[in-house]
Amino acid sequence: MQEWLETYYQLIVSVCKNIAINYEDLAHDVILKLNESEQRDIPEEELKFYIYIVARNLHRDNLKKDKTCELIYEPPHTENKQDADPYEYIRMIKQSDLTELEKLWIDTYLDCGGNYNQIERLIGVSRQTISKRIREAINKLK
Repeated sequence: MQEWLETYYQLIVSVCKNIAINYEDLAHDVILKLNESEQRDIPEEELKFYIYIVARNLHRDNLKKDKTCELIYEPPHTENKQDADPYEYIRMIKQSDLTELEKLWIDTYLDCGGNYNQIERLIGVSRQTISKRIREAINKLK
């Protein structure tokens, strides 16, 4: 076990580093899991994949257990970005050269929160048609 661990420890840590912030704990859990299952006779290429699957599943189990979500990468800062003004969009739609039907497609899309399934249930048209019509109207608006 000691020889095997020395050989694959860096691989396990690097895989865990790409999955979780607390990669040391995850790497420890992966080593314990691999020791339990005694899967050390797997060829090297398959072992890399197996280590990834074990690490991913253990991490998901931990997230489900803790009911938390950690971010590996921080989201970009958007301090200077201003919120969109919905009244500006309404004004753009009213002043555009869209047909009444195209305006109705956009209004329905906004009223349903962009949910094609809800629009489909509401008016009985397929999602493909809804998507096509809304994209055409929005591209015309640009």
